[in-house]
Amino acid sequence: MDLTPIDILHVQFKRGLRGYNPTQVDEFLHSVAAKMEEFARERADLREQVDRLSGEVNRCREIETTMHSALVLAQKTADELKANAHHEADLILREAQQKSAQHVSDAHDELAALKSQIASLKEDRDRFESEFRALVRSCSEWLDRQSTKQGEPSGEDS
Repeated sequence: MDLTPIDILHVQFKRGLRGYNPTQVDEFLHSVAAKMEEFARERADLREQVDRLSGEVNRCREIETTMHSALVLAQKTADELKANAHHEADLILREAQQKSAQHVSDAHDELAALKSQIASLKEDRDRFESEFRALVRSCSEWLDRQSTKQGEPSGEDS
């Protein structure tokens, strides 16, 4: 049975010949009722405080859960960014290596073309030199013949 301060105040005792002093009993009942009322208020205050603190604990747990989720998401994002950065760096490196290889290949091709052109120019120079020597020899022979013809008493002038 639940006993409230009002129940205590309204209790009526039967009176007997040699019973308790009614004034003392009433005073005691009033003090018990007051103390029970104080305890009831404290209990209500404590329940209210427990409810409030339970709400705060639940809010803190929700915040903790949210922060944990955010941290997991941030870590996942950081890992993805790191992986993407490594992947992009690998792609850039491979592209640079390919470009470098292409430049080296182009340089070798250009060198081969220049060597071929140099060889062709040397051949042209050698041919020109041979032809020029032959021309000089031919001119020299012609001059020799001309000078021999002029020295001859014949009347032929060419």
